[in-house]
Formats: sequence, structure tokens, C-alpha cells
Amino acid sequence: MKVGLALGGGGVRGMAHIGVLEVFKKNGIEVDLVTGTSMGSIIGGAYCLDKDIEGVRKKILELVRSKEILDLEKLSAPTPQEEKRILIEGLVTFVKDLYLWNMKAIKKWLLDISKIGILINDLVGERKFEELKLPFFAIACDLNTGLEAILSDGSLKEALLASSAIPGVFSPIQKGDRILVDGGTVSLTPISACRTKGADFVIAVDVAESIRPRKFTNGMEIIFQTDLITQCELNRFSLKEADFVIKPQVKEVSWAQFSLTGECIKKGEEAAQAAIFKIKFLIEERKKYLKRKRSFREKLFSMWKK
Repeated sequence: MKVGLALGGGGVRGMAHIGVLEVFKKNGIEVDLVTGTSMGSIIGGAYCLDKDIEGVRKKILELVRSKEILDLEKLSAPTPQEEKRILIEGLVTFVKDLYLWNMKAIKKWLLDISKIGILINDLVGERKFEELKLPFFAIACDLNTGLEAILSDGSLKEALLASSAIPGVFSPIQKGDRILVDGGTVSLTPISACRTKGADFVIAVDVAESIRPRKFTNGMEIIFQTDLITQCELNRFSLKEADFVIKPQVKEVSWAQFSLTGECIKKGEEAAQAAIFKIKFLIEERKKYLKRKRSFREKLFSMWKK
């Protein structure tokens, strides 16, 4: 039986995946394949290279203190609506500056992907998928088709960059005929991909934003809230496909609050530890079920041959 782990996207909230993987290691829960979206792909890909989650944790805690990463915290805000307002204002200023000062330099994004690329490069370098010690699949979205792209060959760094390229914020990644952006656009928690790649039992780690009540002062805030509702509803529907869902209590953390990395890792540990016995029980029950199913099929086949 293959156990799959689907690590969801959510910016710095995805650092909770480190805590989950550490608890799994301490409690002897082995996974056979990992799928990841956005930050889930960064943590998942780095882990699957050498299966050294302690090393990943150490590197991450060092990297998030760098100026380039902490600069991203300027895009964070107390609420998703305020967050999007900051992004919109940044894009408007960006476009105005281009129009007034450099019409030839028009770009399609607010920040260069190198901002998050520093983090990815220090974690995986120039390693290839072929070097992984555990099967891993990074999830991105193809802008040309609107379809989920499951990346599993070639440059690991390129795949992680594509899976993490937040539309409008970071530059997209060109891969052949495909223009790839953040996988959260189509699959925030990549459970379906985990099944597609052979998992019989899927554990999902959900670090998505939460819907919070608020007073709306203008139409844009209402548009932002409805966009969030759509994303949350799609994610809720996707989570039904998992055999077990771990939900670290990080939903109040903004996607760019990298100063809270340590806290998010701790929340991942707490959520995984609280679920560990149930997960073990469910895995054993699934193994027994599959064994009975296989035995029944063998008997039917034996009877058919006679």
C-alpha cells in the first residue's frame, strides 16, 4: 500500500509542513510519495531530495532571516482584503511608473521571481528530479490551458519556482509551450495529483486562508472577499478526497509574514502530534482492507481457472 502526502499552498503558513514531517519521522510514519503546491512544493521538494527534514528546518530558519525574504513581509497585512489592497496599490504604482518613465520596459508582474528564488536555490540548488530519494510531484497551473500541471522531471528548482509563482506578484515560468504559475490557482491542496500518482491512502496538510467576518467599506473589499470564498470552497471540496486532513492552526498568518516561520513550524508539530494515533490506526485499517480485497480477488481468480 502506498501512503501519499499532499502539502498545500499558503505562503509562510506552509512552513507548518516542516513540523508535520518532523512528527511523522519521530513516530515512524513513512510516506511513499509527496505532492506539493506553492510553499508545499518547496518544503516537499527539499525534503524528498535527502529525506532530511531536520536539515530543511535548519536551512529555512536561516534563509527567512535574509533581507530579500524579509522584504516580502511588506506585502503582508492583517486581513486577506488588506493584503490584496496592498498588492493592487503596488501594481498601480508599478504601472504608472512604467508609463511615465519607461514605456519599453513593461512587465507582467510586480516582483521578480528571484525574491523567492533565493530561498529555493539555497534549498535544492541545481539538483534534478532524478536525484530524489522519494517520489515528488510539484503542482503548477498552465496559463495557456487553465489546467493543472504535474511537474516531475528535469530541474527541481525550475519546478518549485513555477509552483510558487503567485500570479501578478512573481514572474511566471516558461517551460516549453507552457506558461506556469502558482499551483494554488487550480489545486491548493494537491490531493487529486497524489491519487493520480498511485497513493492508496492520502494525508493532506491544509494551510489555506480562512474566511473571516468583517465590515466592508467599499466594493473592492467585497470583490476580494468573494474571491476568497471561491478559493476556500474549491479547497473544501478538494479536501473531501483525502483520507485524513491535518489542519495546523495558522490560518490567521499572512502569506508573507516570514518572521512567523518558527511559530508556523510549531503549529504544524502540534497538529500532527494530535492526529498521529488516528493516522496510524487508519493506515493499518486500510492495509487490512486492501489485503482482504486482494485475497478475495485471488479466490475469485482461482475459482474461475477451475
